[in-house]
Amino acid sequence: PEQEKQVASIIDEVRNRGDEAIFEYAEKFDHCKLTTETFRVTDEEVAAMTTADKAQAFIEGRYAKGSSGSSMGRPGGDMSGGASARGGAA
Repeated sequence: PEQEKQVASIIDEVRNRGDEAIFEYAEKFDHCKLTTETFRVTDEEVAAMTTADKAQAFIEGRYAKGSSGSSMGRPGGDMSGGASARGGAA
């Protein structure tokens, strides 16, 4: 019950604050420093991915295909420089 409340709180934070919340929780729980640049999936990483890896990255908002079929380097595939698919600043 208490753990469920904690998880629900984390999910709410991520929904409301997007990438910034993810970065904070990654530092808190995983002891790693993420930034908008390090959170992106590079073309080299995409080339090495399996279909399952690409699906998971897409679900997480780290990878998307454009209409031309090329990968986008922005979280959620956002080319506009606006907010990412998770609601945070890109």
